Amino acid sequence: MTRSRLLLPWLLLMGIFDPGCAGTETGNPPRASLSLSLESSDAQHFSIGSAGAGVKITEAQIGIRQLALAECNAQAVTEVAQGVTVNLRGGESAFEVPEQQLCVVELSFGPRDIGWASVDPGANPQLSLGVAGLTTVAAPLFIEDDATPLVVFRPSTFQVTADSQLILSLDVAKALNFGEIAQLSPNNAGDAVITSQLNGPILTNIHQRWAASWNLYAVSGGGGKQLIATGEAQ
Repeated sequence: MTRSRLLLPWLLLMGIFDPGCAGTETGNPPRASLSLSLESSDAQHFSIGSAGAGVKITEAQIGIRQLALAECNAQAVTEVAQGVTVNLRGGESAFEVPEQQLCVVELSFGPRDIGWASVDPGANPQLSLGVAGLTTVAAPLFIEDDATPLVVFRPSTFQVTADSQLILSLDVAKALNFGEIAQLSPNNAGDAVITSQLNGPILTNIHQRWAASWNLYAVSGGGGKQLIATGEAQ
């Protein structure tokens, strides 16, 4: 056991989940899982993928420093991921989580090689966030950041059972502002770029909206999603 590097002062139960072991094939008992995804609460102004209206988000990758869950008895926190890259549009990342009465989820970000060179060859290779897409005038959009925020979710004593499916989802319509994107002037290459060096004030605004742009859902038996917590800055 090692001491948590997050703000929670409890012990960690180490272990990263292998998605290949999470299947529900015949004979395998169900296991609770947590995945990460991307959504838009305003389809008129932000769409996921190359179709749809408004600003189109085609790529979104994050560098996770640590993802941890804490029980309500305030004695232990389980680390489910550390130092990993997650493609929010890929849907392939699912982490096994223990059965417990869940009170806190902590998601911290850190710069790492998220493979962004294949999307934007000129970008900083060490990023905690990479978003790509198209503006409303079809200019390539790149949002690149190396910040290290911590987002905390505090569900109201949610009980995780063996068949629980949890989802941490980034709402791009809350993280981004349509007016800010629409006013971007493309650079000499025709790209609309937001980094700490280019359009820095917009990136600062994204930082301010970042935590509240994340939602924690529980998937119901019928496949619907129940919102159980919204992210808070820590």
